[in-house]
Amino acid sequence: MKRIKVLSWFADNYVRGILKRVEEKGSIFSKDISEFGIKGSYYNNLQQNEFNMILQIYKPDIIVLVDRTSRNLAVDIPKGIKIITFCDHFHEQFCKFGTAFFNLLPENNYLCHIILDPQNIDRDGVLKNEAFREKMFFMPFLPCVDEVTDIEEEGGFDKYKCDISVMLRYKTMDYYYGCECLNMDHLLGKLLMYFLSEIVVAVKNEIRQNETAYMEDESIRRLILVIMERLHIDQYIRDRDEFIKYWFGEVKYSIIPTEYGNCVVDWLLERHYDVRIYGAGWSNKKKYKKYAFGKIPDGSAELRKAYRYSKLNVSANIDMGIHRRVFEAMENDCLCLQAEVKREWMFSDWRHFFSDGEDIAIYHDKKELYQKIDYLLSHETERRQMIAAAKKKLKSCPNIAESLGNIIREIYQR
Repeated sequence: MKRIKVLSWFADNYVRGILKRVEEKGSIFSKDISEFGIKGSYYNNLQQNEFNMILQIYKPDIIVLVDRTSRNLAVDIPKGIKIITFCDHFHEQFCKFGTAFFNLLPENNYLCHIILDPQNIDRDGVLKNEAFREKMFFMPFLPCVDEVTDIEEEGGFDKYKCDISVMLRYKTMDYYYGCECLNMDHLLGKLLMYFLSEIVVAVKNEIRQNETAYMEDESIRRLILVIMERLHIDQYIRDRDEFIKYWFGEVKYSIIPTEYGNCVVDWLLERHYDVRIYGAGWSNKKKYKKYAFGKIPDGSAELRKAYRYSKLNVSANIDMGIHRRVFEAMENDCLCLQAEVKREWMFSDWRHFFSDGEDIAIYHDKKELYQKIDYLLSHETERRQMIAAAKKKLKSCPNIAESLGNIIREIYQR
């Protein structure tokens, strides 16, 4: 069997780690573009001649990109090379744009979504379109961390010791502006900036008032309409229904999950729990500074320590449902508390693998979060029993390297 050569580009440690495990299974060999000694910011400024040199040296069969397609690149890729976009967050684009998103997908690009319930991201029947469906692959969202068997012997674990760990990036308004690509030099861009800002504030207030992430669909539409009327946006809109549909997706699948995550952190601090927050951005705000311990690289021994030496890991990820962080916590002897809204909101339902109260703790609002944390911190025997059950369950979960390897082989053979 021919050995398939894969070139990864824009890949983080998580994706590179998975590809290395794929390589261990045989028949697939992978290299990252950084291994070719290109100096400078090759991620954004790679010249065509430099890229051609890499292609000539390595001759890849497949290029793996993360959260972008070849349409986003400044270089041309020969038609004979297939491209796999590893979708770590692309599901948000799928929810917002639907068919329009797939109409812009280059011919030789395939999407690899790491979710378990694809029907929940399909807003306008994309999955019923055979041509689109053939361009998509789905796989489980599982961990890929360094194989470190004797973490305790490495020392330095005191700085990770806590009751509760949270793995979450702090997202300011700049994050939303970037997602929407708003042109601040244009009158309509500035108007949309105000529109977006008011929506974010309204969502945050709603979450704080109700102490839960869930909002009825009608409430989301009403919130959008109220702000549209307040800013007199109607006069600039060609298709009102399409505009509302887009912003409904933005609120439901981006703004609500993001603001809920920030609110959950605030709730933990209000209760004065022993918390460590791992992720970029938190140390920039005074009220979070003493709880913020910076970003930890994916797939690192430090990440394992952060889980191993915290008793509980709180996940506020309501759109993904099961995220790789859930599995990483369990793999490293840490009990996971997972937020939940309605089942049809989640892209990867935790029920595929786990049972509430047996190997995972599910919460729906602020009150239940407090109840479960207080119980689990004061009942060590029960907590350890749940951790043991979770680790046992992990053994029956799919192998992520095997899943991605099968996808690479199928795409190569097309």
